[in-house]
Amino acid sequence: MSSSGVGFSGISGIDTKGIVAQLMIIERRPLDRLEGKKEAQQDRLSVLSELRTKLSSFRSVISSMNTQREFQKVSISTNDEDDEHFQVAADSTAQATNHTLKVLSLATYEKEVSQGFSSVNDNIGTGTVRVTLGSGEFRDVTIDSSNNTVAGLRDAINSLDWGLDEDDDPKPGISASILDDGDASTPYRLIISSDETGEDNTITIDTSSMSGPDTIPAFTETATAANAHALFDGVDVYSSSNKVTDIVTGLDVTLKKIDADNEYMIGVSSNAEAIKENISTFVEEYNGLMDYLDEKTGTGATDRDPMLRSLIRGLRQITYTTISNGGDYTLMSQIGISNNREGRLEIDDGDLTDALEDDFDDVVQLLTAAGTTENSAVSFLRSGENTEAGTYAVDITGVGENLAGTIGGYATYSYGENTLMGANDTPVEGLAIYFTGQSIGSYGDVTFTAGVFEEFDRMIDRYMDSTNGILKIKEESINSQIRYTDQRINRVELNLERIRERLTGKFTQMELALAQLQNMSGAITGLSALL
Repeated sequence: MSSSGVGFSGISGIDTKGIVAQLMIIERRPLDRLEGKKEAQQDRLSVLSELRTKLSSFRSVISSMNTQREFQKVSISTNDEDDEHFQVAADSTAQATNHTLKVLSLATYEKEVSQGFSSVNDNIGTGTVRVTLGSGEFRDVTIDSSNNTVAGLRDAINSLDWGLDEDDDPKPGISASILDDGDASTPYRLIISSDETGEDNTITIDTSSMSGPDTIPAFTETATAANAHALFDGVDVYSSSNKVTDIVTGLDVTLKKIDADNEYMIGVSSNAEAIKENISTFVEEYNGLMDYLDEKTGTGATDRDPMLRSLIRGLRQITYTTISNGGDYTLMSQIGISNNREGRLEIDDGDLTDALEDDFDDVVQLLTAAGTTENSAVSFLRSGENTEAGTYAVDITGVGENLAGTIGGYATYSYGENTLMGANDTPVEGLAIYFTGQSIGSYGDVTFTAGVFEEFDRMIDRYMDSTNGILKIKEESINSQIRYTDQRINRVELNLERIRERLTGKFTQMELALAQLQNMSGAITGLSALL
C-alpha cells in the first residue's frame, strides 16, 4: 500500500499526527524568521509613508512663509478686483493706515515710425541723422555707403552710446526696430522708441542733413512720451514711470489701467501678530516632526535607522546654521527662536517681537528666500530649489516679444510675459526676474540669498523628490528586499511541504509495521492458549 498522502495516526495507539505537527513547528522556524523579517520590512515601509506625509505637512508650512511676498510686515487690501488697475507693494517702513487712489493716465514711451519700405535692405540717403532725447541730449549718426539701408540705420541707432549713470551702468536712451505691417508693397517700417517712459524722454529725429538719390526716411510720432498721473488721497501725483516708488513711506504703487471715473480704497494693516502666529505654527510643526522621528528611531522596525537619524541631524543642524546674507541676523536664536535641552524649538516672544519691530527686513532676510536688484527695470520674482545663493549680473540681449538675456553669464529662457528664468543645470536654475526695460544692455546685479526656511525646504526636497529622492530610493530598496524575502518564503514553504510528506510517509510505514506486529502478537497469544 502506498503511504503518500495517507495517515494512520492512532492505529498503534501513538499520536503520530501530533508528533509530525510538533516536528513541523521546529522545521518551520526558518519560515517564521522570514515572515518576521517581511513584517519588519512592511513596518518600515509604513513608517516611510507616514514620514512622507509629515514631511509634506511641514513643507507646506515652510512654503507658505518662504517668500518675501508672503512674509510682509503689513498686509495690503484693495477693492480693485484682481489688481486690474494698479498693484500695491509695501516694505517694513509702511504705516498701517488707509488711502484712496484714482488712475487718471499712464506713463508712455515715445515712438517714431518711418514710411514703409519694400525691404529691410532698401537703400536710403546718406549724411547725418541727429537723434535728440528729451530737451537737448543728442547723438549724431553717420550714414554712408557702408550702412545706407533701413537695417543699417536701425543698427547704427542701436549702437549709440548714451553714457553711464552713477553706478557705471549704461543710461537708457533709444532703441530701433523694424516692423512688418503686412502691406503688399512696402511693409517694412523703422520704429524708434524711447527706452524709458515719461515726458523727459521725447524723441526728435532730424534727417535734414541727409541727401542723395535714395529715399530719405521721414518719421511720424505715433505715441507721445508722457508722465503717469494719479490722484492719491486727493493729491495729484505725477511720475515718469508707471511704478511710483514711495508714494508714501514704504508704499509702492504700480499703475496698470486708467479709470478716471472710480476711486479705489487701499488698506494697510499691521501683520506682526499674523507673522508671529505663522512662526509659532512652524515651531509646532517642527517639534511634532522631531517627536515622531525620535519615537521611530527608538522602537520598532526603524529602531536606530541610519536614514532617519541622518534626517534628525540635518533638521537640527539647520536650526543652528549661520545664514550669510548681509543682514544683522545670521542665526535663528538672535530673533528669539532657539533649541531647548530636549532639542525642541522654543520662542522667546519678547525677543521675536523686538526683532520684528526693530529690524523687520533683516528678520525676513534671515528666514526667507530673498532677492534684491540694482536696477528699477529688473525685479526679483522667485527662486528654485536648485538656485545657488550669490550675486549675478543681468544682461539683456533681446526685448519685447524676443526677450532674451543672461543672468550671471548663464543661459536663460523666456517664461511668460516679461520674465526670464535661469536655465537648468546652472547656478541660476529657477531664478526668475521680471524685466520692464525697452533696450538691450546691462542692468546691474540680482542678489539671491537662501534663508532658514529655504534651507529646510531644500533638505526636505532631497528626501521627497519623486525621481531620486532619499525616501523613494529607500522605499525601492525595501520593496526589493520584500520581493526577495517572498521568493525565499515560497522556496521554504515548498520544502516544508516535502518534509511534511516525508515525515507523514515514515510515520505511516511505522504505523503499518506496528499494526502487523500487533496482529502477529495476537496470533501467537491465541496459539499459546490452545497449547
